[in-house]
Amino acid sequence: MSLRNWVVTAASAAGTALLAAGLMAGAPAAGRTLPGARAQGGFNARDVFLNKCATCHARDGSGHTVKGHKDKVQPVAQTVKKYSEAQMIQIATKGKGAYMNGFSDQFTPAQIKALVEYYRSLATQH
Repeated sequence: MSLRNWVVTAASAAGTALLAAGLMAGAPAAGRTLPGARAQGGFNARDVFLNKCATCHARDGSGHTVKGHKDKVQPVAQTVKKYSEAQMIQIATKGKGAYMNGFSDQFTPAQIKALVEYYRSLATQH
């Protein structure tokens, strides 16, 4: 393994560890649970959001990620003005356009609702 590949691998692993620990910028304060963070059966919407959604929507909902900029993801503060909670649940369930996949095959309706509630709560964090 070249030194460059080793550094990239190490940086990726460190970033993943920080993401899992919730220590990267934009994470809610330690011990603070935002609305929608917990739903039935121990489902943690925050953790799922960070693992599934933050790649495009960013940890803080700003959309400021490489993929978010490429796909023209709007900040959550704008999104909540444009779409109702029900509309956002529909989008998360069925998908939207070429870039937003639906998650009905991965999560229950209650879990999707919890994810949307968590995402919408990020609009109040700015």
